[in-house]
Amino acid sequence: MLKQEINTRRYKVIPRTLIFIFCKNEVLLIKNNTKGKFGYGRWNGVGGHIEMGENPISAAKREILEETGISINNLEFDYITLLNSNSNRVGVCLFIFHGYVNKKRLINKNKNELRWVSIEKLNQIESVADVESLIKLIQSKPQKQTSVFLQYHLSENNELIIKEIN
Repeated sequence: MLKQEINTRRYKVIPRTLIFIFCKNEVLLIKNNTKGKFGYGRWNGVGGHIEMGENPISAAKREILEETGISINNLEFDYITLLNSNSNRVGVCLFIFHGYVNKKRLINKNKNELRWVSIEKLNQIESVADVESLIKLIQSKPQKQTSVFLQYHLSENNELIIKEIN
């Protein structure tokens, strides 16, 4: 383990994963039913915190298994982005993945709700602000394109804009 002095006044990030699992023309989403938590009452991809000692891929696989009961090996890393939070100098470093399964299955492992949602009907559900845009980016990404950084910002009309940065 490398010893490094940490300046506690600097900007810090919490590493997290976000995974979209596809089966044909549907995507598996999870609805957070914990009041006070990010995304409460809205649909999102599967994911969570990266624990100490994990890498983003192992964390993503663990989160999928914990939240859905699905074991998936063929994850593809798509994007990384830094998101600012309302906390003082603390943000989120988000690693975004996707994967595919041949059969739709659900094993609710906790109090959150799981649902397979038709990609065509994403605009008809209450989801976290970036879900529909991220799914469109993942689906339109050329297969052999390397992962890119995403930049989030709000427009003058307070609309979320997500831009790929190569």
